[in-house]
Amino acid sequence: MTHLARIIDLEVPTMELFLVVLMALGLVSGIFLFAPLPSKTRYLLKSRVPASEGEDGAKNVPQISVIIPARNEEYRISNLLGSLALQDTKILEILVVDDSSTDQTAAVAGILGARVITAEPKPDGWAGKTWACWTGAQAARGELFVFLDADVVVHPQGMGALVAQWWNQGGVVSVQPFHRVRRWYEDLSSFFNLQVIPSLSLGPKTRGLFGPVIALSAQDYTRAGGHQAVKASILDDVDFGIHCRAVGIGLGTFLGGHLFEFRMYPEGFRQMYAGWTKNFLAGAGTTPTLTLFGICFWIIGVGITGVQAGFLALGSPLGILPLEVGVGLYLAYVLTLVISFPLYGNFSWVSALFFPVHLVFYAMVMGRAWILKALGGTVGWRGRLVGP
Repeated sequence: MTHLARIIDLEVPTMELFLVVLMALGLVSGIFLFAPLPSKTRYLLKSRVPASEGEDGAKNVPQISVIIPARNEEYRISNLLGSLALQDTKILEILVVDDSSTDQTAAVAGILGARVITAEPKPDGWAGKTWACWTGAQAARGELFVFLDADVVVHPQGMGALVAQWWNQGGVVSVQPFHRVRRWYEDLSSFFNLQVIPSLSLGPKTRGLFGPVIALSAQDYTRAGGHQAVKASILDDVDFGIHCRAVGIGLGTFLGGHLFEFRMYPEGFRQMYAGWTKNFLAGAGTTPTLTLFGICFWIIGVGITGVQAGFLALGSPLGILPLEVGVGLYLAYVLTLVISFPLYGNFSWVSALFFPVHLVFYAMVMGRAWILKALGGTVGWRGRLVGP
């Protein structure tokens, strides 16, 4: 009997079985939640013609207004605007709403051909992004509104695919872009990216919208009350989706694949830490109970697996599992991540192999968010303070 088993008064074989069951439950949960099963891959956005051809051979494409809320985005917005200039689907107008930026966002957007709108200081009761989106929508002239975050990059066929899906489905179409990472620390976002999809789900049964890409008709936007209906929300994408469904407008969410990409936190580790803390503060209460249980089992399983592997590698008496069992389950988790990652971003297999490092970062973010939530604290984000 090991020291750990004596502490909790369990025989070693019973303790081993208990840990193996938890690790196995976590592994199964991870496969169902994150792996590229048919229930997910069927909602990969696909390249296709936006609409059927008319008698004159012209495509029946709606007039598109692209609305980009932007606050201090001078280093990222050029990539988005450059990609929009290459679209094989005509765009009526591109509106960049400058949300009180203190950098050269407006100047860069103007040079690259966008119509720049300077938002008035946000009124009391409004969040910054909802005010910028609302301001842009009031100035837009198109039939179809496409809201894009400034860090998104659109493949030349991306807008056409988005419009085609909207033609086929109607209502609101939203896309979670593929997460393109370049520097080592950005791989630490992988656990969070994995959880975004099951938290909302894909397809028509989604519980909300993905904020980076949202498309709906001007008529439906007005019918839903626009962003004014969720003006105070920090989690405006989810809340706006819920509001649209409440007034009878259908939703559909998709994965961006190679058509829509983004790079979330290029400015550095500190920005990434603040960004995921903000997202955790805002979104922790939106995950359905059953999915939350699955995520909890996965986190517990991946945590036990990582800790036991560390103990076994160090020869510690706290490593109570047989070596082959510990190594086998560790590699099973690695394989699950290697299979799952390509659906969400270009996270490396090396990153999957050292997944306990990701777990430490995840725990740091979660712990900070819980403390801020308990104490009523805030986190700084692009010059504003965001609270739970």
